[in-house]
Amino acid sequence: MLPGMLKDRLLTSVVAIPLLTLLFFADARLGERPMLFAAFIAVLAIVAAAELVAMLRNLAPAIQRLDVVFGATAIVVVGHFGMLFAGTDESALDGPLATLMAGDLFAVLAAVGVLLAMTVADLVRYEAGVYEPAAVLPTFAAKLLAIVYVGGGLFAASQLRWMDDGYGALATLLVTVKAADIGAYFIGRIVGGWHPLKRLSPGKTLAGFVGGVVVGTAAGASLATTLAVGEPSDVGGVVLLALPWALVAVCGIVGDLVESLLKRGCGVKDSGTILPGFGGVLDLIDSPLFAGATLSAVVTAMLAASSLLR
Repeated sequence: MLPGMLKDRLLTSVVAIPLLTLLFFADARLGERPMLFAAFIAVLAIVAAAELVAMLRNLAPAIQRLDVVFGATAIVVVGHFGMLFAGTDESALDGPLATLMAGDLFAVLAAVGVLLAMTVADLVRYEAGVYEPAAVLPTFAAKLLAIVYVGGGLFAASQLRWMDDGYGALATLLVTVKAADIGAYFIGRIVGGWHPLKRLSPGKTLAGFVGGVVVGTAAGASLATTLAVGEPSDVGGVVLLALPWALVAVCGIVGDLVESLLKRGCGVKDSGTILPGFGGVLDLIDSPLFAGATLSAVVTAMLAASSLLR
Protein backbone atom coordinates (compact mmCIF):
# COMPACT_ATOMS: atom_id res chain seq x y z
CA MET A 1 0.00 0.00 0.00
CA LEU A 2 1.36 3.37 -0.99
CA PRO A 3 1.98 6.08 1.64
CA GLY A 4 -0.33 8.40 -0.30
CA MET A 5 -3.18 5.92 0.07
CA LEU A 6 -2.51 5.62 3.80
CA LYS A 7 -2.65 9.39 4.07
CA ASP A 8 -5.97 9.51 2.20
CA ARG A 9 -7.39 6.79 4.43
CA LEU A 10 -6.32 8.68 7.54
CA LEU A 11 -7.90 11.92 6.33
CA THR A 12 -11.13 10.16 5.40
CA SER A 13 -11.24 8.48 8.81
CA VAL A 14 -10.63 11.81 10.58
CA VAL A 15 -13.76 13.15 8.91
CA ALA A 16 -15.90 9.99 9.06
CA ILE A 17 -15.37 9.02 12.73
CA PRO A 18 -16.63 12.32 14.26
CA LEU A 19 -19.61 12.31 11.85
CA LEU A 20 -20.51 8.76 12.84
CA THR A 21 -20.15 9.63 16.53
CA LEU A 22 -22.43 12.63 16.02
CA LEU A 23 -24.95 10.39 14.25
CA PHE A 24 -25.01 7.95 17.17
CA PHE A 25 -25.42 10.80 19.67
CA ALA A 26 -28.21 12.49 17.71
CA ASP A 27 -29.97 9.19 17.10
CA ALA A 28 -29.87 8.32 20.81
CA ARG A 29 -31.58 11.62 21.59
CA LEU A 30 -34.61 10.48 19.57
CA GLY A 31 -35.48 7.87 22.18
CA GLU A 32 -37.24 4.61 21.41
CA ARG A 33 -37.72 5.23 17.67
CA PRO A 34 -34.34 6.16 16.18
CA MET A 35 -35.39 7.27 12.70
CA LEU A 36 -32.05 8.95 12.01
CA PHE A 37 -30.03 5.75 12.20
CA ALA A 38 -32.55 3.91 10.02
CA ALA A 39 -32.33 6.69 7.42
CA PHE A 40 -28.52 6.50 7.48
CA ILE A 41 -28.58 2.74 6.82
CA ALA A 42 -31.05 3.29 3.97
CA VAL A 43 -28.68 5.82 2.35
CA LEU A 44 -25.80 3.36 2.71
CA ALA A 45 -27.95 0.70 1.02
CA ILE A 46 -28.74 2.99 -1.92
CA VAL A 47 -25.11 3.96 -2.54
CA ALA A 48 -23.64 0.48 -1.96
CA ALA A 49 -26.27 -1.17 -4.18
CA ALA A 50 -25.58 1.29 -7.00
CA GLU A 51 -21.84 0.61 -6.71
CA LEU A 52 -22.36 -3.15 -6.83
CA VAL A 53 -24.57 -2.82 -9.92
CA ALA A 54 -21.81 -0.86 -11.67
CA MET A 55 -19.39 -3.70 -10.86
CA LEU A 56 -21.75 -6.48 -11.92
CA ARG A 57 -22.43 -4.86 -15.29
CA ASN A 58 -19.05 -6.20 -16.37
CA LEU A 59 -20.57 -9.68 -16.05
CA ALA A 60 -24.28 -8.99 -16.65
CA PRO A 61 -24.57 -5.86 -18.83
CA ALA A 62 -28.39 -5.96 -18.82
CA ILE A 63 -28.70 -5.67 -15.01
CA GLN A 64 -31.15 -2.97 -13.95
CA ARG A 65 -29.87 -0.50 -11.34
CA LEU A 66 -33.39 0.42 -10.22
CA ASP A 67 -34.26 -3.20 -9.41
CA VAL A 68 -31.23 -3.67 -7.18
CA VAL A 69 -31.34 -0.28 -5.45
CA PHE A 70 -35.08 -0.58 -4.81
CA GLY A 71 -34.80 -4.20 -3.63
CA ALA A 72 -31.88 -3.65 -1.24
CA THR A 73 -33.36 -0.44 0.16
CA ALA A 74 -36.81 -2.01 0.59
CA ILE A 75 -35.40 -4.80 2.77
CA VAL A 76 -33.56 -2.27 4.93
CA VAL A 77 -36.44 0.22 5.23
CA VAL A 78 -39.22 -2.33 5.78
CA GLY A 79 -37.10 -4.31 8.23
CA HIS A 80 -36.34 -1.18 10.22
CA PHE A 81 -40.01 -0.24 10.16
CA GLY A 82 -40.73 -3.55 11.87
CA MET A 83 -38.19 -2.83 14.61
CA LEU A 84 -39.42 0.75 15.02
CA PHE A 85 -42.98 -0.52 15.37
CA ALA A 86 -41.87 -3.03 18.00
CA GLY A 87 -40.37 -0.18 19.99
CA THR A 88 -43.57 1.85 20.30
CA ASP A 89 -45.68 1.93 23.46
CA GLU A 90 -48.72 0.73 21.49
CA SER A 91 -46.99 -2.46 20.38
CA ALA A 92 -47.57 -5.73 22.20
CA LEU A 93 -43.98 -6.71 21.51
CA ASP A 94 -41.40 -6.08 24.18
CA GLY A 95 -37.67 -6.64 24.68
CA PRO A 96 -34.73 -6.95 22.29
CA LEU A 97 -35.68 -10.42 21.02
CA ALA A 98 -39.21 -9.37 20.10
CA THR A 99 -37.87 -6.28 18.36
CA LEU A 100 -35.38 -8.31 16.33
CA MET A 101 -38.02 -10.90 15.44
CA ALA A 102 -40.37 -8.18 14.23
CA GLY A 103 -37.62 -6.71 12.09
CA ASP A 104 -36.70 -10.12 10.67
CA LEU A 105 -40.34 -10.86 9.81
CA PHE A 106 -40.80 -7.54 8.03
CA ALA A 107 -37.47 -7.93 6.19
CA VAL A 108 -38.37 -11.44 4.99
CA LEU A 109 -41.78 -10.22 3.79
CA ALA A 110 -40.04 -7.37 1.96
CA ALA A 111 -37.58 -9.80 0.38
CA VAL A 112 -40.43 -12.02 -0.86
CA GLY A 113 -42.21 -8.99 -2.30
CA VAL A 114 -39.03 -7.80 -4.00
CA LEU A 115 -38.43 -11.25 -5.50
CA LEU A 116 -41.97 -11.42 -6.89
CA ALA A 117 -41.79 -7.88 -8.30
CA MET A 118 -38.38 -8.55 -9.85
CA THR A 119 -39.64 -11.77 -11.44
CA VAL A 120 -42.68 -10.07 -12.97
CA ALA A 121 -40.54 -7.18 -14.21
CA ASP A 122 -38.10 -9.58 -15.89
CA LEU A 123 -40.97 -11.46 -17.53
CA VAL A 124 -42.23 -8.22 -19.01
CA ARG A 125 -38.74 -7.20 -20.15
CA TYR A 126 -38.14 -10.58 -21.76
CA GLU A 127 -41.41 -10.44 -23.66
CA ALA A 128 -40.58 -6.88 -24.76
CA GLY A 129 -37.23 -8.04 -26.12
CA VAL A 130 -35.15 -6.14 -23.56
CA TYR A 131 -33.32 -9.34 -22.57
CA GLU A 132 -31.81 -11.88 -24.90
CA PRO A 133 -32.42 -15.49 -23.77
CA ALA A 134 -28.77 -15.98 -22.76
CA ALA A 135 -28.86 -12.86 -20.57
CA VAL A 136 -31.88 -13.82 -18.44
CA LEU A 137 -30.20 -16.12 -15.91
CA PRO A 138 -26.95 -14.11 -15.41
CA THR A 139 -28.95 -10.89 -14.99
CA PHE A 140 -31.43 -12.36 -12.53
CA ALA A 141 -28.69 -14.08 -10.52
CA ALA A 142 -26.61 -10.90 -10.38
CA LYS A 143 -29.58 -8.87 -9.14
CA LEU A 144 -30.44 -11.46 -6.51
CA LEU A 145 -26.84 -11.56 -5.28
CA ALA A 146 -26.64 -7.77 -5.03
CA ILE A 147 -29.96 -7.41 -3.21
CA VAL A 148 -29.19 -10.11 -0.66
CA TYR A 149 -25.58 -9.04 -0.15
CA VAL A 150 -26.27 -5.33 0.33
CA GLY A 151 -29.86 -5.24 1.58
CA GLY A 152 -29.80 -8.36 3.71
CA GLY A 153 -26.29 -7.75 5.01
CA LEU A 154 -26.87 -4.12 5.97
CA PHE A 155 -30.18 -4.89 7.64
CA ALA A 156 -28.74 -7.78 9.66
CA ALA A 157 -25.68 -5.79 10.75
CA SER A 158 -27.75 -2.71 11.70
CA GLN A 159 -29.95 -4.84 13.98
CA LEU A 160 -27.20 -4.52 16.59
CA ARG A 161 -28.59 -1.04 17.28
CA TRP A 162 -31.70 -2.55 18.88
CA MET A 163 -29.89 -4.90 21.23
CA ASP A 164 -28.96 -4.04 24.79
CA ASP A 165 -26.34 -1.26 24.66
CA GLY A 166 -26.73 -1.20 20.88
CA TYR A 167 -24.57 1.85 20.27
CA GLY A 168 -21.77 0.30 22.29
CA ALA A 169 -22.09 -2.93 20.28
CA LEU A 170 -21.90 -1.02 16.99
CA ALA A 171 -18.92 1.04 18.15
CA THR A 172 -17.09 -2.06 19.37
CA LEU A 173 -17.86 -3.84 16.10
CA LEU A 174 -16.35 -1.02 14.05
CA VAL A 175 -13.28 -0.75 16.27
CA THR A 176 -12.73 -4.51 16.16
CA VAL A 177 -12.90 -4.90 12.37
CA LYS A 178 -10.80 -1.82 11.66
CA ALA A 179 -8.19 -2.80 14.26
CA ALA A 180 -8.07 -6.27 12.70
CA ASP A 181 -7.60 -4.71 9.26
CA ILE A 182 -4.77 -2.46 10.48
CA GLY A 183 -3.15 -5.26 12.49
CA ALA A 184 -3.29 -7.67 9.56
CA TYR A 185 -1.68 -5.13 7.24
CA PHE A 186 1.23 -4.09 9.46
CA ILE A 187 1.96 -7.50 11.00
CA GLY A 188 1.79 -9.10 7.56
CA ARG A 189 4.27 -6.54 6.23
CA ILE A 190 6.64 -6.93 9.18
CA VAL A 191 6.55 -10.72 9.62
CA GLY A 192 5.92 -11.80 6.04
CA GLY A 193 5.68 -15.54 5.50
CA TRP A 194 3.20 -17.73 3.62
CA HIS A 195 0.74 -16.11 1.20
CA PRO A 196 -2.22 -18.55 1.12
CA LEU A 197 -4.35 -16.41 -1.23
CA LYS A 198 -1.90 -15.43 -3.97
CA ARG A 199 -4.54 -15.19 -6.70
CA LEU A 200 -7.17 -13.35 -4.71
CA SER A 201 -5.10 -11.09 -2.50
CA PRO A 202 -1.34 -11.59 -2.93
CA GLY A 203 -0.44 -9.07 -0.22
CA LYS A 204 -2.17 -11.01 2.58
CA THR A 205 -0.21 -13.53 4.65
CA LEU A 206 -1.13 -16.12 7.25
CA ALA A 207 0.88 -14.15 9.83
CA GLY A 208 -1.13 -11.06 8.94
CA PHE A 209 -4.40 -12.96 9.39
CA VAL A 210 -3.41 -14.28 12.81
CA GLY A 211 -2.01 -10.90 13.87
CA GLY A 212 -5.15 -9.12 12.68
CA VAL A 213 -7.38 -11.46 14.67
CA VAL A 214 -5.27 -10.96 17.80
CA VAL A 215 -5.16 -7.16 17.45
CA GLY A 216 -8.87 -6.92 16.58
CA THR A 217 -9.88 -9.17 19.47
CA ALA A 218 -7.76 -7.20 21.92
CA ALA A 219 -9.16 -3.88 20.72
CA GLY A 220 -12.77 -5.11 20.78
CA ALA A 221 -12.51 -6.76 24.19
CA SER A 222 -10.78 -3.70 25.65
CA LEU A 223 -13.46 -1.32 24.38
CA ALA A 224 -16.25 -3.69 25.49
CA THR A 225 -14.72 -3.78 28.97
CA THR A 226 -14.44 0.01 29.05
CA LEU A 227 -18.02 0.54 27.92
CA ALA A 228 -19.27 -1.99 30.46
CA VAL A 229 -17.42 -0.05 33.18
CA GLY A 230 -15.86 -3.10 34.71
CA GLU A 231 -13.38 -5.89 34.21
CA PRO A 232 -13.83 -9.67 34.06
CA SER A 233 -13.02 -11.21 37.43
CA ASP A 234 -11.39 -14.46 36.22
CA VAL A 235 -9.88 -16.23 33.23
CA GLY A 236 -13.25 -17.61 32.21
CA GLY A 237 -14.69 -14.11 32.16
CA VAL A 238 -11.84 -12.89 29.96
CA VAL A 239 -12.40 -15.74 27.50
CA LEU A 240 -16.16 -15.15 27.37
CA LEU A 241 -15.58 -11.45 26.77
CA ALA A 242 -12.99 -12.05 24.05
CA LEU A 243 -14.79 -14.82 22.12
CA PRO A 244 -17.46 -12.72 20.35
CA TRP A 245 -14.91 -10.11 19.29
CA ALA A 246 -12.55 -12.82 18.04
CA LEU A 247 -15.45 -14.02 15.88
CA VAL A 248 -16.03 -10.45 14.71
CA ALA A 249 -12.34 -10.01 13.84
CA VAL A 250 -12.28 -13.25 11.83
CA CYS A 251 -15.55 -12.45 10.04
CA GLY A 252 -14.34 -8.92 9.30
CA ILE A 253 -11.28 -10.27 7.51
CA VAL A 254 -13.42 -12.82 5.68
CA GLY A 255 -15.83 -10.05 4.68
CA ASP A 256 -12.97 -8.12 3.13
CA LEU A 257 -11.93 -11.23 1.19
CA VAL A 258 -15.50 -11.84 0.00
CA GLU A 259 -15.69 -8.35 -1.47
CA SER A 260 -12.24 -8.83 -3.00
CA LEU A 261 -13.57 -11.99 -4.66
CA LEU A 262 -16.53 -10.05 -6.07
CA LYS A 263 -14.22 -7.33 -7.39
CA ARG A 264 -11.85 -9.85 -8.98
CA GLY A 265 -14.77 -11.57 -10.63
CA CYS A 266 -16.04 -8.25 -11.98
CA GLY A 267 -12.57 -7.10 -13.06
CA VAL A 268 -12.45 -3.93 -10.94
CA LYS A 269 -10.01 -2.65 -8.35
CA ASP A 270 -12.44 -0.65 -6.18
CA SER A 271 -16.22 -0.50 -5.91
CA GLY A 272 -16.16 3.28 -6.44
CA THR A 273 -14.20 6.50 -5.97
CA ILE A 274 -16.34 8.44 -3.51
CA LEU A 275 -14.04 7.87 -0.49
CA PRO A 276 -10.35 8.83 -0.92
CA GLY A 277 -8.04 6.03 0.18
CA PHE A 278 -10.84 3.47 0.47
CA GLY A 279 -12.55 3.57 -2.91
CA GLY A 280 -16.30 3.22 -2.67
CA VAL A 281 -18.79 2.86 0.17
CA LEU A 282 -18.86 -0.90 -0.39
CA ASP A 283 -15.08 -1.00 0.08
CA LEU A 284 -15.50 0.72 3.43
CA ILE A 285 -18.36 -1.37 4.82
CA ASP A 286 -17.34 -4.81 3.51
CA SER A 287 -15.82 -5.93 6.83
CA PRO A 288 -18.45 -4.53 9.25
CA LEU A 289 -21.20 -5.72 6.87
CA PHE A 290 -20.11 -9.35 7.06
CA ALA A 291 -19.01 -9.30 10.70
CA GLY A 292 -22.04 -7.33 11.89
CA ALA A 293 -24.48 -9.67 10.17
CA THR A 294 -22.74 -12.68 11.74
CA LEU A 295 -22.67 -11.15 15.23
CA SER A 296 -26.31 -10.11 14.94
CA ALA A 297 -27.31 -13.66 13.94
CA VAL A 298 -25.33 -15.17 16.83
CA VAL A 299 -26.79 -12.78 19.42
CA THR A 300 -30.33 -13.29 18.11
CA ALA A 301 -29.90 -17.07 18.32
CA MET A 302 -28.57 -16.76 21.88
CA LEU A 303 -31.51 -14.55 22.89
CA ALA A 304 -33.94 -17.04 21.34
CA ALA A 305 -32.29 -20.00 23.08
CA SER A 306 -32.32 -18.14 26.40
CA SER A 307 -36.00 -17.34 25.97
CA LEU A 308 -36.87 -20.97 25.20
CA LEU A 309 -34.93 -22.27 28.23
CA ARG A 310 -36.69 -20.02 30.72
